[in-house]
Amino acid sequence: MAQIREELAEKFREEAAAREARYFETTTGVNHGCKDYQQNTIGRKVMRTQDGAAVSLNDRDDQLIVEHGTWRRLQKNPDEELYQRIPKGDYTQ
Repeated sequence: MAQIREELAEKFREEAAAREARYFETTTGVNHGCKDYQQNTIGRKVMRTQDGAAVSLNDRDDQLIVEHGTWRRLQKNPDEELYQRIPKGDYTQ
């Protein structure tokens, strides 16, 4: 009988603790769920057109990107092509 009484008391304490737990949701949490960090652009530098569409990599302003330190300038032509443009006899490979 004492064991049953102890089990009932333990069950009552667990139910009381569950009622005391605070559960709430904020409006922001409900309206804005979790997002994949790969898709989230907050804090990243993103180029957009005046209409709000994303600018493709080929259409971005290289000079602006380099000046702001977002990216380094990339080589536009491979070395082999550049060596072919130099007049013969002016360099050694």
